[in-house]
Amino acid sequence: MRLITRLARSFVAGDTNAEAIQAVARLRDRGIMSTMDVLGESVKDRNTAEKAVSAYLELLDVIKSAGSDAHISLKLTQQGLDIDTEYCYQNVRRIIQRANSLGTFVRIDMEGTPHTERTLELFYRLRREFDNVGIVIQAYLSRSEKDIHDLNGIKAKVRLCKGAYKEPKELAIKKIKDIRANFMKLADILFREGV
Repeated sequence: MRLITRLARSFVAGDTNAEAIQAVARLRDRGIMSTMDVLGESVKDRNTAEKAVSAYLELLDVIKSAGSDAHISLKLTQQGLDIDTEYCYQNVRRIIQRANSLGTFVRIDMEGTPHTERTLELFYRLRREFDNVGIVIQAYLSRSEKDIHDLNGIKAKVRLCKGAYKEPKELAIKKIKDIRANFMKLADILFREGV
C-alpha cells in the first residue's frame, strides 16, 4: 500500500484543496504549470454528479483566492454524461462559466471510445460560447488525426496524450512504438496548424 501511495503522489497533489494548492505553488516555483482535477469518473447518479460540480466550483474559488495560475481538467462522465447528455452539458457549462468569470482555463479530458463522440460534441457546443475551454485528444485512436484537423479548424486548444483506456484494435493503435510515432505525427500537426 505504501508503494501505491508513493507512486500516486507523483500525480495526486493532495487530499484537500489546500494541500493541492501548496503542491501547485511548489511546482510553479520550479517553473512548472499545473492542471488541477477532482478525481472521479463514471458517475451514475445525479447526487454524485452534483457533488462533483460543487467540488469544481469550490476548487475554482480556491485557485482564484490563492492567486494560482493553475487551470482545471474534468471528465464528462463525472459530470453526468452517462446519466443524460443535456444534464452533463448544463453541469459543465456552470463550471466553465464560473472559470471564465475568474480567468481560469478548463480542459475536458477524453475518456474511452464509448464517450469520444459525445465528448467532442459537447466540447464543440461549449466552445461556441466560451474561449476558456480546451479538449484532450488521444494519439492511440485511429480517428485522432481527423479530429485534430477538425479542432485546428476552430482554433481549439488541444492537449495531446497517448491514451490509456483499453480499446479494441479496430479503434486504436496497439503497439507502443506505433503509438509513439502517431503521437509525434499528431504533435507536429498541432505545432504547424494548431493554437
